[in-house]
Amino acid sequence: MKHLVALFISVLIVQSSFAQTPVSAETLENIDSIIKLTQTDKILDTMFINMEKGMKEGMRAATNGKPLSSSQQAHVDSFGKELMDTMRSMLAYDKLKPLIVQAYTQTYTPNEIARIKKLQESDDAKMMNAKQAILSEHMNAATMKLIGPAVQAMTQRMQSLPASIPKE
Repeated sequence: MKHLVALFISVLIVQSSFAQTPVSAETLENIDSIIKLTQTDKILDTMFINMEKGMKEGMRAATNGKPLSSSQQAHVDSFGKELMDTMRSMLAYDKLKPLIVQAYTQTYTPNEIARIKKLQESDDAKMMNAKQAILSEHMNAATMKLIGPAVQAMTQRMQSLPASIPKE
């Protein structure tokens, strides 16, 4: 997930730095094949699942694990749904795909893109790509396990910050 977000941010930076140049239909077809072969859509789906899990854990941490009334829980759930709907809209595949295509065309030559497509068509690459979303989920879970306590501690410190600021 972190890699996809980093790619997205990098693409946005690159997009603002370069003028778009015409790309041949063959190169566009090759990039489209690469995107399909690497199962980018499944990786995005996994990213959203992990985002939602992280958001829910963050909300639990923000309430310090205290039970909420049904109206409070409904408010929190509504906020979470709104946030996820916004993220899904902002990072929708149809919005990301042109950025991904642009990143490929700015990074690789048409010949390199054709070679990458050929590589992705190999049995070994297909096997790896089929498990990439699962790998991403496992990596995210391991990362959250590692940093979860620190995130919770930082959240608690941020909540207590206003009370710790000296009055003038």
